[in-house]
Amino acid sequence: MGIRGKFLVVIAVIGVAVTLGTYVILEKSHRSLIEMEAVRIAEIVSTQVVNDRAEYTQNLVGKLTKDGYGASRDAAGKPGFIQLPAQFVRNVAQRVKRQAGGLYSYSLISLWNLNPDQGLKDDFDRWAWEKLAVQDKAFVAGEPGAAGYPWRPVYRFETVNGAPLLRYAKADPASAPPCVICHNNYEQQEDVKSLRRSAGVEQGKSWKLHQLMGAIRVEIPVQQVAAMAAAGRNQSLAALAGIFVVGFGLLGGVLFRSIIRPVEVSVREVEGFSEKVDSVVGCSKDLVMEAEQQSRACGEATSASRSGAGDISQSLASLAAAASKNAMRAEDSAVYCYQLQESFSGLKSRLLGILGK
Repeated sequence: MGIRGKFLVVIAVIGVAVTLGTYVILEKSHRSLIEMEAVRIAEIVSTQVVNDRAEYTQNLVGKLTKDGYGASRDAAGKPGFIQLPAQFVRNVAQRVKRQAGGLYSYSLISLWNLNPDQGLKDDFDRWAWEKLAVQDKAFVAGEPGAAGYPWRPVYRFETVNGAPLLRYAKADPASAPPCVICHNNYEQQEDVKSLRRSAGVEQGKSWKLHQLMGAIRVEIPVQQVAAMAAAGRNQSLAALAGIFVVGFGLLGGVLFRSIIRPVEVSVREVEGFSEKVDSVVGCSKDLVMEAEQQSRACGEATSASRSGAGDISQSLASLAAAASKNAMRAEDSAVYCYQLQESFSGLKSRLLGILGK
């Protein structure tokens, strides 16, 4: 395989390795981003619910309470009364669940629930409540009347029906005096005390303002978030693929112009020089043959003239010696040129081997 083939193989291997590596990294980052996005959605939803409930409690329930009315579990049968904040949140949550298209759902949960549907139902609810209860103890031990306590949400990812699901819980503290008064009064009623006894929960609970009263549980199907993010991921992958193609194309062009083409030019120059060396070698061989012929002719003339004049004989002998010497030099030159020819032939073969020719 020549240099071009090797170059293409190396570029292909690097391209595949970089593409696969980038894809794996992007997929891992994509999953992390999806999880982060799911948590962010849960935070937005829970914040909205907390503020909706606080607004309802302070401005609606608070005003009606001052007017001699208020909120009641049985508001439908009491003129001038409205539903409890927890009932309001529950009704809105049911409406949202029907219209959110499966993107998210939420509900209120509490250890001191009045609605049977809002108790701690499963392992996550109990785990989350324990985490929030630890924060509640720190809150009570600190400044029980302080607003803005930094409640920290808790969450974990679970697999439900074969699909990943974010389960998120955020503290729902007693945000307003009417909320505290209302729930403390309910805890003193006999039917509520009976409910607490049957559930094995503390009776006669008395809350303080901003203390933990319940939690908002939000559930986000991760696949729904992934579907929303898929378009952006595909666009990113397409853009990266384009960058890789252009980048490797430019790299190939640079290497071709900087390495492959100069090597090919060098091969052509070596071929031309090799032809010139061949010509020199041929000329040297011809000179050797002519010198040898001259030497033999001078030798014969010298032998024939031995019987003649001495000066002529001596001149012919000198000429024969010079011709012999020239023949030796021409032969040495021919040998050197032949060696040079072999060296260039070897270099040419190696360069052609690199080029795969």
